[in-house]
Amino acid sequence: MVPSVFIVSWIVRLALANPGAGAVGVFMLPADPPSEARCPALELHAAAALESFPGIKVSRTQELFTAPLDSEAAQALLRAEAAFRLGSRAFDAHQEDAAEQKLALAVAEFGKGAAALKTCSHLCEALALTAASLQRRGDVDGARAELLKLLALDPSATLVGPRYPPALLKLRDSVARSPESARHGNLAIKTQPEGAKLYLDGTLLGISPVESANLPVGRHWLRAERPGYKAAGKIFNVREEPSELSIPLTASQAYQSFLAHAAQLSADLGHGDVRSAAEWGRRLGLSQVLAGVLREREPGASELVWTWIDAPSGQKLGTRRMGFREDAYGQLKLEVERSVTALLNQSAAGEPSKAAGGDPLRGRHGTEVWTAEDRGGKSQAKEKAKPPVDDPLTQRNGTEGW
Repeated sequence: MVPSVFIVSWIVRLALANPGAGAVGVFMLPADPPSEARCPALELHAAAALESFPGIKVSRTQELFTAPLDSEAAQALLRAEAAFRLGSRAFDAHQEDAAEQKLALAVAEFGKGAAALKTCSHLCEALALTAASLQRRGDVDGARAELLKLLALDPSATLVGPRYPPALLKLRDSVARSPESARHGNLAIKTQPEGAKLYLDGTLLGISPVESANLPVGRHWLRAERPGYKAAGKIFNVREEPSELSIPLTASQAYQSFLAHAAQLSADLGHGDVRSAAEWGRRLGLSQVLAGVLREREPGASELVWTWIDAPSGQKLGTRRMGFREDAYGQLKLEVERSVTALLNQSAAGEPSKAAGGDPLRGRHGTEVWTAEDRGGKSQAKEKAKPPVDDPLTQRNGTEGW
């Protein structure tokens, strides 16, 4: 729990330094290429730590450097929804050729609009309706093929409603148990740059790069999101043989300008110079900036140096250093929150910043009181050898009366 005196001290300091101050921004800067992929996650952890302080409003990268939607993808999504509605109506009217034509068009347009797609419910329904139409006119093999596509996208897909007769439900269950449905393939997924959140078929898969994803063979939908960049997406097919998918990301114009100065910002902060970071803070209307410079010390081990900056005055309020290894146990978020919280508390109290884990017991192992003067414990033996003052039994062993 954060001591209330520190919270109050920080709020007062913030108010005095910046009457009517704006928000706080987090700048995560990689000092080397291997660190780039980790920066977005660390930025999110730091922002969460800042938001736990009452009175602090955080402006995140996607707010400071707003990336416009992909207009082509948005238009394709509109066309896909229109074709889906027409196909649905044709299906209900038993106009099989028109239904299949419009639904096939909808599926194709959903693929073009994958970057703007937020849910694949209508895409899945288009495949289900196509399967129902094909079965209704006797093309069972065609219906099976569409159901395989549906189950690859959504293995738990259920067909409910009067549109889907019992015969189609039975075929769906048969396809789900078939050897074709059990086939999987390994897919490596990369983005440029790395560090993007990957959503596969609407569910978070992980942070790019993902070296190996074991996926059902068939059609899948991928969406990639990274702060400061336009969302990107693609509908693609997975085959049994290993394959690779690479998705380029496009930074917003404002973020491109920031990235052009990122290397210099990182170098300046590494030398303790906060002027350029403070200037960017003022340019973005921020009251304070939490700048983190991340570098890889060795494979799997990184160092992160936080600098807390008052943007209007250009004053450095504090620094803090933390080291960490791979986040195997999900503890990195907690470590970042502790480090950021300690930095703000120390800055608010006017204390000099300590390195991460600046624990008063760091380097002590609990035996110092036994070995305060020497490592052999001789001082303790000497203390024990000294007779207690005014003790009537001093130098007596209890046998004198015998």
